[in-house]
Amino acid sequence: MPLFSRRLLVTFEKSCDAGLRMRLFKRRPIVTIEDFCESFYDSEIFPSRSVSTWQYLLKFSLNRFNHDIVELDQSFSHVDMDALSREMVAIVMEVFGFQRLPILMFHLELGIRQLRFTESYLYQKDRKDIWETMKVYRKIIDDSFITDKHGNPFDASTRSGRRKINKWKEYRQYRYEKFTKKADKLKTHSKEEKQDEVYIQDALLRLGPNLERANRIAVRMIVDTLLDRIGLLDVINQDAKSRINFLVFDYFKETERYMLTYTSSHRIKI
Repeated sequence: MPLFSRRLLVTFEKSCDAGLRMRLFKRRPIVTIEDFCESFYDSEIFPSRSVSTWQYLLKFSLNRFNHDIVELDQSFSHVDMDALSREMVAIVMEVFGFQRLPILMFHLELGIRQLRFTESYLYQKDRKDIWETMKVYRKIIDDSFITDKHGNPFDASTRSGRRKINKWKEYRQYRYEKFTKKADKLKTHSKEEKQDEVYIQDALLRLGPNLERANRIAVRMIVDTLLDRIGLLDVINQDAKSRINFLVFDYFKETERYMLTYTSSHRIKI
């Protein structure tokens, strides 16, 4: 007769595995939302030495504009590449803010701190132009929440359209009231954030109940805005536009992949 039953051994192995997972979880360093953002910006967007994944992706995108997309549509040969580069960096940074982890979706104060830090970071880099450009795409992403799958805004004159718009407004109002009540109760740093209505409203723009749906619509709306800002919206052909849609869609996927990798080894302080 064995000293330990098979069931007991299996239970013991599972408990050991669970204990190991707990120890690994506890060992992950705790970082602030500012640390999280700075890590992404320093290592991926503005690396001091090596070329990062995102730097490579941005250069790859610009090369695609210079070669593949120009072949599809000659109108791109006249585009100011410096202006285009600024637009692409702004899109990446705004998508990063939009594509936050689910845990941040339930803590509006973290979104406010993220915006505050990002603005300060870009000002220190003397890139106020990128911050101002991000505001444009932030509004576009927000509009995607109340837009149908064809890219048309919900019609407020119809019963269905009003219901969808009101549902979104009620959700945003609920999150706003919940945050302000918490800020009043805590009377800590959140009090300062509560007083800055601009950051609060911008953070609310990034909150959405259905991100997967919004992602697909947002990509098309971002591309339309990009093309409009570089003066090609009305002249570009569909093949070139589809190629750009593919590039921007990659930005959503890469930010998601970065976040999952980072948070597998770090815990964000709530």
